[in-house]
Amino acid sequence: FTQHKQGTHKTLPISPDLAEVVKRMVDRVGVGKPLVQLHPSRLTDNFRKARIRAKLPESITFHSLRHTFASWLAALGTDFRTLQALIGHQSAEATQLYTHTFDPNKRSALDRLHLPRKVVNG
Repeated sequence: FTQHKQGTHKTLPISPDLAEVVKRMVDRVGVGKPLVQLHPSRLTDNFRKARIRAKLPESITFHSLRHTFASWLAALGTDFRTLQALIGHQSAEATQLYTHTFDPNKRSALDRLHLPRKVVNG
């Protein structure tokens, strides 16, 4: 697909479940034909309407889905280069925005902290 922000073509891997859905769509519409007519403004408008129906805050945007996807992968321990490739970042700096809060060393250090326990006299 063409990524309009950079005007480049990218191939993105998809899950086996999504591949099955796409296969069924291709079988339905025919090989070489568009699966769906998507325009960025239509996607964002439909997302906005769904957000309003779901009574979610305005701060949640269509682009938030990209951040959520990347953050979940980072939280699951996806290595940095794989994460960078999956979200299509050219620069490591952009990818670091998603990974800084999920540093496993920080989590491990925090997990070792314990609050003092109150001693109960019996």
